[in-house]
Amino acid sequence: MSRHEPSPISLSDTELDAVMQAAAPLHPLDRPAFLSSITRGLRYEPEVGPGTINRVIRELLATKQYRLETALAVGSTLGMARHNGRSALREGAPIARSRSK
Repeated sequence: MSRHEPSPISLSDTELDAVMQAAAPLHPLDRPAFLSSITRGLRYEPEVGPGTINRVIRELLATKQYRLETALAVGSTLGMARHNGRSALREGAPIARSRSK
């Protein structure tokens, strides 16, 4: 390993859980980039511990460059149009309730 290469990082189970919990609400396509950014952020830290990991996670999430999975579910991030066409559920007659026993 050369003098300019970052040293490998080692995380405890608790620290790894914190990283994975932070990545969980992100869209699956954004998780690899988020995890890579965490790794890059931690590699140059003089000391890695829970406080450092939480700080790096907070800083990355504050950039708002990672999409939440729920944002894509409603189509807001990819510019998907909502279905505004005709709908029997929206325009149809109410469903009558049956009073049979």
